[in-house]
Amino acid sequence: MKSKQSCQPDKTLHPEVANFAEKLTELVELLSKHGTEPWVYQISKALTEVRASDGHGVLRIIRMYGGMGSLNDLILDGPDQDNNTLYRLRHEIYVLAEALAADL
Repeated sequence: MKSKQSCQPDKTLHPEVANFAEKLTELVELLSKHGTEPWVYQISKALTEVRASDGHGVLRIIRMYGGMGSLNDLILDGPDQDNNTLYRLRHEIYVLAEALAADL
């Protein structure tokens, strides 16, 4: 699977789902830049499901946030700006995922 996804929102998706997919795309691009391929793979897999309107993608993302070695534990080896972006995206994605999961 390609690690870099298009940033263009899917016009057939509900706006909240499209926004979620856009944030996931931003995260994949950031993580790809830092060589975190296992995370890129997992998030890309969830992104594909989200773009197909499959709720499993939302649940897959939520599961990435729990326990040791989770997405919350990730720190990028690079500029502080990239880690700030990572922190922001993680927060935004989690909030969106929780809201979408409530509707599943």
